[in-house]
Amino acid sequence: MDEERVLRVPEGTIEIPAEAYAESDFTTVILPEEVRRIGEAAFLGCMSLLRVHLPKSLHEIADGAFTSCSALREITFPEGLRRIGEMAFFESGLRAVSVPASVNEIGEMAFWGCEDLRFVEVLGKETLLYKDAFGGAACISDGYFAPGFPKEETPWSMKGYALLWAANLERYDDEANVRGFSYVRTHLHEWLETIIATGRGDALRKVAEACPEDLKGQLAEEAAFYLKEDPGLERNRELRAVFLTVSLKQSKNKDDDEFLL
Repeated sequence: MDEERVLRVPEGTIEIPAEAYAESDFTTVILPEEVRRIGEAAFLGCMSLLRVHLPKSLHEIADGAFTSCSALREITFPEGLRRIGEMAFFESGLRAVSVPASVNEIGEMAFWGCEDLRFVEVLGKETLLYKDAFGGAACISDGYFAPGFPKEETPWSMKGYALLWAANLERYDDEANVRGFSYVRTHLHEWLETIIATGRGDALRKVAEACPEDLKGQLAEEAAFYLKEDPGLERNRELRAVFLTVSLKQSKNKDDDEFLL
């Protein structure tokens, strides 16, 4: 069993200086309750780091603070945290992230390249998400973005936003849903491939039920195509059933057209 190496930052410390413990081999970091800020690159490259205790007093995690902490699987952000800086957890090993409503902003590429990140929850409706805050995290399949569907983002981020928007469609306002439907309409192949990769048939079902009529037809056609062409649906009967239900819309429309003729 690997030896546990614990860093206990001295009581009374208010700020962890920039690069203070960069590339150290600690497995556990315990911060005192007085710490308000973790400085730039403070724990950069601590590749053995497994656990970090963040105190309730913490207000800011600065740029690059935990970049490349590849063994860090989980972290609990305290209520009262206000800012998560640029590249703060860039290419870390996080599997789940829940950002409290107190956070005002999540910096550019804050969680970029977190390849094991599957659950993301951003609870503040007013939280500002900078470009690619969760970009390059291709495994995101569950969670909720309270700020809504972004007006502008890069392709590397939009897949995750679009999936979680669809899975929580009923929780968003009309403006966010219009943007979501527009994205699905213009990126239908990519969106359906994400649905298949994550197994989120519930997200497809919700969109198919609530979307405008023209998009219902597009979804039906594409669902029928994937039923024939994608072997992944053969391995997931539940998801296949959703695709089949959606595709039947196409057949129904054709029958109706023939009847009218």
